[in-house]
Amino acid sequence: MENNFLKIIQDKKNKLFRGINLGDTVDSVIKKEGKDYYESKEVMTFLRYYFRINSTSDFEYKVLYYYDNEQRVEVISLTIELDKNLKNITAQEFNELTDDCYNYLNEKFGSPETKEKNVKGNGKEIHHSWQDCSNENKPIEIILTFWSNKKQGIEKGMKLEFQYFYE
Repeated sequence: MENNFLKIIQDKKNKLFRGINLGDTVDSVIKKEGKDYYESKEVMTFLRYYFRINSTSDFEYKVLYYYDNEQRVEVISLTIELDKNLKNITAQEFNELTDDCYNYLNEKFGSPETKEKNVKGNGKEIHHSWQDCSNENKPIEIILTFWSNKKQGIEKGMKLEFQYFYE
């Protein structure tokens, strides 16, 4: 069975996500991801992209690149949702995708720290976090969150974030 998470993350040597690292310039993100994005400069500044898993699928996922005043990427965020209203992905496909994501992160960064908490509207959230200290000057935290919000039609959701780790 093909690993759709690898299609999303586009694992490249020495690159964190889709050929992009934290600290890369906004211009390099646009050059890599394309000009079909939404940009917010309100409270938080970010570029938002929607991508399809492949050209024949209706399944879209969202990627946000948050950046700082120097136009450098600070946070990379991937969101995938199993939305019963859109019917864009099956529960089995969603589960395979999230399992592939978890397994990829576990293999690359080791065992995570896991916490559960109840969040109003989302019910129980499960947070897995890893740290990548390969760059001692700027360690990276990787956070994988699972949730559901059935009132909004989200049977299951997954958010993967890469950000600098600050103690």
